Amino acid sequence: MHDSLLFLWTSFCVPKKVTVESYTKHPNANKRWTRRADQFLLTLHREGKSIRYIAEKMGRSQASIVMRLGKLES
Repeated sequence: MHDSLLFLWTSFCVPKKVTVESYTKHPNANKRWTRRADQFLLTLHREGKSIRYIAEKMGRSQASIVMRLGKLES
């Protein structure tokens, strides 16, 4: 994992209780990642968009974005 992703991972991956509110805030939580979603994620990341922006745009948590980037870039 790259140093920047490691920092992001440790910053956002603090276990939190899952609530109905979190599913409302992150409508794509626990849904499978598609190839199209992966490509969109990588495009936004390469454009320099923030993790917060990407998470909001994709309907996922910041932690899930960081974890997926780590998987895709490893």
